[in-house]
Amino acid sequence: MAVKKDRNSSEDLLKYLEVRLEASESRERWLAEHFQALSRYLLVEQEDERRQLSKILHDNIGQSLTAAIINMQMAQMNAGQFDPEALTQTAEILSDCLNEVREMSLNLRPSQLDELGLNMAVEGYLQRTLTHKNQTFEFIADELTERTNADVETTAFRIVQDLASNCQRNSEKFHLIIQFKPANQQLCMTMAYDFPESSAVIEDEQFLGIRERTAMLMGDLEINVEAGKGSIYIELPLG
Repeated sequence: MAVKKDRNSSEDLLKYLEVRLEASESRERWLAEHFQALSRYLLVEQEDERRQLSKILHDNIGQSLTAAIINMQMAQMNAGQFDPEALTQTAEILSDCLNEVREMSLNLRPSQLDELGLNMAVEGYLQRTLTHKNQTFEFIADELTERTNADVETTAFRIVQDLASNCQRNSEKFHLIIQFKPANQQLCMTMAYDFPESSAVIEDEQFLGIRERTAMLMGDLEINVEAGKGSIYIELPLG
């Protein structure tokens, strides 16, 4: 009787281990597929960022520095005597260049994210980015009072960036609502957008970055899209 019981226990253990092994292999395949999709998406995004940076460096900063150099060369030709108006203009040009460089740095990786946390970084990003009077937002994170781990903060910030960029690509006028709330060891992100005077739709492929970033942290995602509006609900594990 004891031998039969031991045999049954061994068979049960073997079945359990087989199920766990199959689940582990399935998870590894799933992660590999999503990692490949995310890699492709990030390459496209990286090229787009490089294209934008190149344009800013050439069209804005490059031309501004050229104008400043011309002003200083003219002063050299005049025995080092600066025309007060040209001096003021040169100072303004260099100040604008500095602001452009700071803006690029913040968009690439805001120092606020590392130094002050997710809430301040998102608030600062939305204020800098949605400057048009027809692009408004509400950001609610009163209940998120403590720092989360770095991976979750970075992922949540990039998701907000993706959504804001998608809204800007699809309509000049929109209202964006973003809420962060911790619950049950999860960071719950509730986001909604509305295009008041447009029936524009954010296409499914435009959510690829949000889907893949959520998947990489084994989070849960729900997207609802209608003509002129949509909502996204995400849960990211904090553990």
